[in-house]
Amino acid sequence: MKIVTLMLALLFGLLSQNSLADVARGAQLEKENCSHCHAARFNGDQTAIYLRNKRRVNSYKQLTSQVRFCENNLELTWFDNQILDVSEHLNQRYYHFTPQK
Repeated sequence: MKIVTLMLALLFGLLSQNSLADVARGAQLEKENCSHCHAARFNGDQTAIYLRNKRRVNSYKQLTSQVRFCENNLELTWFDNQILDVSEHLNQRYYHFTPQK
């Protein structure tokens, strides 16, 4: 039994934080809290902020920092796992960065 517990602990420890993200929840949070502001800034196109040529975000670390900046700016008081959920949703949908471990 101790070996099984040890193996599970090692396996869990090897999982990256990103594999624990709830991408569906991230998409919902982004839709509810971010889309309206982005659409207002880009003539109704809420995805333009992610698809523009001169992006502010050029790495996974910058993406997470930008999500946290927006969350603070909107006074949303998200938990860290919600920041991770939104970051991973945006990364999978638009950015395709290799997450840092």
